[in-house]
Amino acid sequence: MKAYKRLRACVPVLLIIFVFGVTPSLVSADVVITNYPAPSGNPQYHQLASDGTNIWITQNGLGVTEVSPRGTVLRTLTAPDWTPFRIAFDGTNMWTADAGDTGGMGIVSKISPTGVITNYTGTGATPMGIAFDGTNMWTTNSDDNSVTKITPSGTMTTYSGTGPRPLTLAFDGTNMWTLNIGDGSVTKVTPSGTMTTFSGLPVDPSGSVPVDIAFDGTNMWTANQTGTVTKISPTGTMTTYSGAGITPDGIAFDGTNMWVTNPGDGSVTRVSPSGVMTNYTGVGNTSTDQGSPVGITFDGRYLWAVSAMALTKIDPSGTATTTTTSTTTGTTTNTTTTTATTATTIPPTVATDALSAGDFTATTAKLKGHVVSMGSSSSISTSLTYWSNATSPITVPAGSFSGTNTFSVSVSGLTCNTTYSVYATGITSAGTANGSVVGFTTSPCVAVATTSTTTGTTTTPPSTPTTPTTPTTNSTTPQTATTNTTVSSGAITAPTVDQLSTLPSLSVGKTGDAVLTLQSYLYANKLLTVAPTGYYGMMTKAAVAEFQKQNGVDAIGVFGPKTRTALVHSLQVTQ
Repeated sequence: MKAYKRLRACVPVLLIIFVFGVTPSLVSADVVITNYPAPSGNPQYHQLASDGTNIWITQNGLGVTEVSPRGTVLRTLTAPDWTPFRIAFDGTNMWTADAGDTGGMGIVSKISPTGVITNYTGTGATPMGIAFDGTNMWTTNSDDNSVTKITPSGTMTTYSGTGPRPLTLAFDGTNMWTLNIGDGSVTKVTPSGTMTTFSGLPVDPSGSVPVDIAFDGTNMWTANQTGTVTKISPTGTMTTYSGAGITPDGIAFDGTNMWVTNPGDGSVTRVSPSGVMTNYTGVGNTSTDQGSPVGITFDGRYLWAVSAMALTKIDPSGTATTTTTSTTTGTTTNTTTTTATTATTIPPTVATDALSAGDFTATTAKLKGHVVSMGSSSSISTSLTYWSNATSPITVPAGSFSGTNTFSVSVSGLTCNTTYSVYATGITSAGTANGSVVGFTTSPCVAVATTSTTTGTTTTPPSTPTTPTTPTTNSTTPQTATTNTTVSSGAITAPTVDQLSTLPSLSVGKTGDAVLTLQSYLYANKLLTVAPTGYYGMMTKAAVAEFQKQNGVDAIGVFGPKTRTALVHSLQVTQ
């Protein structure tokens, strides 16, 4: 292994332009396959990813190549000692994992839309796979059984403990899953690095192993060199289906079915959710040096498979028409007959987004989803449906638009400390698509309370209310009032200077009497628009931030010493 030479953050880039030739497409009843041979003399293609418009391909010993949907090579990016292996897209930039001939050190590289390459070192040993979790990139590190999380700025955290020799990985919306070729297992990795490994994927003595993994919105799927695919439930239950082509390698999801490349016979296999398989031949060209299909990706409309010397476009739904095109190389013009596709109706694909802690309170929630693919339509109508065990489903429209946008609705009137389910829906002229069901539990129930001071057996009651409020009635387990807090149906009374001056530091997630005291002040001063609950949620944070803004304190929504001093001062001034 030669010594690794650290790459500079930005390196000179060589830009090369080619145009593919086009070979005749192969048409089945419902799938059209078009092969685009690589330009003569190009290094071998390896793996690929889509940026939503173009396809990016890693090349052995060269760099990466960007290709248009028509098969035109737009540019090839190179750098010294750069041998990228797998590639992934973060919504703006491409990222590659490069195990390379680097003594196991390895790098990851970020490629900007303008072609600027920034390299980061510090992963575990020999990064092989790479995938995006919506915020960070992750790599599998084959030589030390670990994964590395990489922030957008390149900060790395490595977690050890996967199954042996993790090769590739996929994201399920919450966790990363690694495919471990050393023993035919998968490892679920939480965002904080906690790992659970599940065994049982098919491995045979000849060395055939599972080699790629993809997510279908509910389950993980693996492509296995034994001629099978395996569906893995969120709890690790495995179901293996036979009938794929010879030695499956890559796997990708098209919004409905899984697709597997089979380099052993130059085919792809479509796998239905129930495991029904259909094989299509003619991918790449096993009779020439174009090679056999390995990697595969989905761009929202087409599947793309990459072979050593060819890129293949697969239209999973369409009818064929025949056209004639000419390509010129040097002084020679070659005319070929090419089968193009006229797309039939393709339904949309939508996803339901998980709720974070700031998206819900005891009685409200912000429900979210996003459009993964518009299918064949130009506009989509969206909605979100939610329910609990005690309520019927309620569907709330979320708007109509074009493109792969996010959408959300805010709902109220929820029951505290209750688990709700929600799913997103998208409707176009081509059909209806539902996202996976996502669950969340509203914040704990807390009784509405007012404050009064107690000394021995003598109690000073709150002042006469001017605007009575109704106590909370949907609490299932009200908090017990302490000696300085009483549950009352009266109005909220502003606390005294002495009460405010002894408050501890408070932030989102805190509960109890101190929160009630702070909320009582905010409510009495019209900074908090809902009655105090004793739970420091996002509305309390916003009220504190507004107070801080009005009083020259950094408006971060956290109640600390500076805010306490300003609050006491403001109360002393008004008294």
